[in-house]
Amino acid sequence: MTDGRAPGQRLRVVLVLAALASIAAVLAVTTPPSEEAADAAPTTVPDGAAATPTTVAPAPGPATEAAAGARPVFRTDGVEGRMDTFASQVSGAQVWDLEVVGTTIYVAGKFTEVVQAGGSWPRQDQPFLAAFDTVTGDWVPRWRPRVDRPAYALDVLPSGAIIAAGEFTRANGAPAEGLVALDPRTGATDRRFVAGVRRPDSTYFPVVRDLFVEGNRLYAVGHFGQVVARHGATFRVDKAVRFNATTGVPDRTWRPRLAGRTAYAVAVSTDNRRVHLGGEFSSVNGGRGTSQLATVTVANGRLVPGWDHGSNAPRWPGWPVGGVVFDLDVTGNSLYVAGAEHFWERRDSRTGRSIRFQHISNDAQTVEVAGNRVYIGCHCFHRAPSRQVWEIDAATGRPLPGRTGALQSGDGTWATAVAPDGCLWLGGDFMSASRVVGLGNGSWWVGRLARLCPFDGPEAVPAPIPDPGPLNPPWWSPPS
Repeated sequence: MTDGRAPGQRLRVVLVLAALASIAAVLAVTTPPSEEAADAAPTTVPDGAAATPTTVAPAPGPATEAAAGARPVFRTDGVEGRMDTFASQVSGAQVWDLEVVGTTIYVAGKFTEVVQAGGSWPRQDQPFLAAFDTVTGDWVPRWRPRVDRPAYALDVLPSGAIIAAGEFTRANGAPAEGLVALDPRTGATDRRFVAGVRRPDSTYFPVVRDLFVEGNRLYAVGHFGQVVARHGATFRVDKAVRFNATTGVPDRTWRPRLAGRTAYAVAVSTDNRRVHLGGEFSSVNGGRGTSQLATVTVANGRLVPGWDHGSNAPRWPGWPVGGVVFDLDVTGNSLYVAGAEHFWERRDSRTGRSIRFQHISNDAQTVEVAGNRVYIGCHCFHRAPSRQVWEIDAATGRPLPGRTGALQSGDGTWATAVAPDGCLWLGGDFMSASRVVGLGNGSWWVGRLARLCPFDGPEAVPAPIPDPGPLNPPWWSPPS
């Protein structure tokens, strides 16, 4: 295979002075007081009180925010194309999940090809699953799994295999019903873990939307009604299931019943006693007030007595159940909730009590805890471009200044991950950047992946490369 460029090359400016000027401009960036003032005005709910959403003071406007929080992007290889399906119609974003293992970042979504940045800008046929080097940003061509439909979730099994989930029916030429374990180096199927899901009462494809590995247990949620074990044995479930994370054997003792529409999110409490479930479902186990968010026991999937179930967001008529919880994650005793309409929330994982309800400009779509940070992604480009990812201090719950103002996107951030070098990777629907390290200001192609690094991080002063070729793909036009 000819990729049209020298291996490992990253597209940088030919003149070192331009690179230095770009870095100097970054160091001069400050956050306007109005943005900090807005962060200081959430709804903070005292013990025993019900959450009442508060409208945050308006930001100074897209142009001001973009200039203030416009950290430059480190260009990487990326993805393009998309397969739209019934399950993915909620968003046009090409990237839906990211998972970092060592210096490799694995990507799942509904994209159809990988684009290598530079040279002749070759486009490689690699749909729905791909891997990239977190140091160089290069596509990793040795990891070449093949699935036939979009993938929405990734995690790492105790064996080290990458578990991928979605709405696919085949993987690497063999049947695979929504779940497949993959070798982390080659992408070959790892047959130590075998399991699948079906949707016998519907003509739609079954879909797994989220995964959570806790010890030797793998939780999976989505829209499915049946689990398939290794030798074809099946049993009934309702949009949520727990597997042995080594073998894929389903756990018949954990049986929550989710009614209505799909589940989007699952997260286990840090004390491994509770399982938090989020989505667009109407109820869990028939419980009153359990629409969109509910917490069940690890022991058997029954509702946790006394937990404050249900979403605190105002009902929105555009959603069949008034809203949706797109993602969940836990740090300490804090449960972070991302959803619609236009909010994120910090709740007590033990009781469900609301600690902070944050109204934002658009829907929150993903939440990820990484070290001492919580990252919450949204499709906020048109109203709050520097807040396409909210960064939260995990210890205090306080938002930090935004830094995504250089990115232009449609449906925004659907996935986040932090690499060992401290760089934050974003996945979703990013189309271009107004500032790219080594290229300066302009309109630069971004392949649905964006890499934001610390001020003193890698490539702080990029080296020039001779004859870099076109600075943008020849087939690409900047978005209007």
